[in-house]
Amino acid sequence: MALRDFQEEKDIERSIFSWPVILIVGTLTFVALAGAWKMFNIELALKREIKDLEKKIAEAEASRKSYEERLAELGTSEGADRDARGRFNLKKPGEAVVIFLGEAGASSPENSVRKWFGALWQTLKDKIF
Repeated sequence: MALRDFQEEKDIERSIFSWPVILIVGTLTFVALAGAWKMFNIELALKREIKDLEKKIAEAEASRKSYEERLAELGTSEGADRDARGRFNLKKPGEAVVIFLGEAGASSPENSVRKWFGALWQTLKDKIF
């Protein structure tokens, strides 16, 4: 009886440690680890997205707060008066409006673009022709 039990245990051990069983267990282990790795990467991406969204929420709150302050300021007669004067160069009777012009030699954006294209054309002309 002892010998027969020993042989049965050897058969079970041989079948457990056979190549097909080891291959199946290894494949299942690899699939499980790959799934865990994928979930880990997804979790990291979600955490980054949450941080970005929290940052955008904070920026939106700050923007909302500044707009509310501006609205409260414009709600007063002095604030509305100051805004209208600044935007439309309005004046009260008896006041003078002073408008400051830029320097005479200051270049406009159009002139700087023309200068840039002129320099580019000159460089190309010098190198090609």
